Amino acid sequence: MSGEILDERKQFLLRAIVHDYVATAEPVASQVLVQRYQLQVKSATIRNEMAEMSEMGLLRQPHTSAGRIPSDRGYRFYVDRLMPSITPAPEAEAQLARLRQAISEEIDEVLKQTTRMLTSLTHYTAVAIPPEASGLVLREVHLSPLDGRRCLLVAVTSSGEAKSRIIELTDNLSASELTQLSNRLTDHLKGMSPEEIQAVLSRDGEDRAEGAFRSLLEILRDLLQRTSSSEEIMVEGTRHMLQQPEFRDVKRLENLLEVLEERRSVLELLREAVTNRAVQVIIGEENLEEGLRECSLIAARYSAGPGAYGAIGVIGPTRMAYSTALPTVELVARHLSEMFNRWTA
Repeated sequence: MSGEILDERKQFLLRAIVHDYVATAEPVASQVLVQRYQLQVKSATIRNEMAEMSEMGLLRQPHTSAGRIPSDRGYRFYVDRLMPSITPAPEAEAQLARLRQAISEEIDEVLKQTTRMLTSLTHYTAVAIPPEASGLVLREVHLSPLDGRRCLLVAVTSSGEAKSRIIELTDNLSASELTQLSNRLTDHLKGMSPEEIQAVLSRDGEDRAEGAFRSLLEILRDLLQRTSSSEEIMVEGTRHMLQQPEFRDVKRLENLLEVLEERRSVLELLREAVTNRAVQVIIGEENLEEGLRECSLIAARYSAGPGAYGAIGVIGPTRMAYSTALPTVELVARHLSEMFNRWTA
């Protein structure tokens, strides 16, 4: 839909109806608009304008005698064309500053605390996925002695995440020998993806012939592959959805809770956000999952080092305060990128 379809008055009315409906959850009548915005026309004129906008698919009338509410198409036009640019509240910046000081360098803990903060700022359900292996590579390898021939293998990825496994070597190596082996593995594999490590394993030559070294390569490849196929998703603030008037309908609520509990659909939506640089806004019927068709998702990707990205966002009713939720999600995603990239520099 192009911006020329709506004249100035219709654009004003759509913006006003979205704002009023977000605030009240009640259909907006023409007379209310005339009085609230001191429009210098009769309410019948505004009623006719609203009827035309309904025919265009931008508004709908839930009941014959009721006012109008935005349709999914109306929300889309508003988000793409009419939404004002709003700076996140100073409270958001202050909470992010406190968060940076309070949490340790553990990815899971950072995401958990950040999603809690996001849901408290927006009053919507916050969701996030950890960095995934879209270009995830090995950064360094550490081997530490345990007992006998056993040692702890730790692989650190480009996202800063550490994956570990207890392994048993064919020889009993000293701490200094394990350090040398760690350095050799790091020098040999630094910057490699699981696929590139597999290519090393597939080649003929010294690395293929040396059984112990080859075994370590296989373990490191498997650790990276498990990182890249993560099914983890964090969900905070489901209670906020329960407080929305739209979900007083038991059937709608059951459908939504089923999707949030199963999580697969939300996971796929967030993974789609990972592939996009711009913030994603998916509104109502744009969701393929039936349980989310009364909802909107705002999601933004964050960077966690070279080639590693995750996503964070909020789920709320289609009657969402897009103008404040969207910049808040963008701010939080930018904060995560700055934090993780500082760790992995």
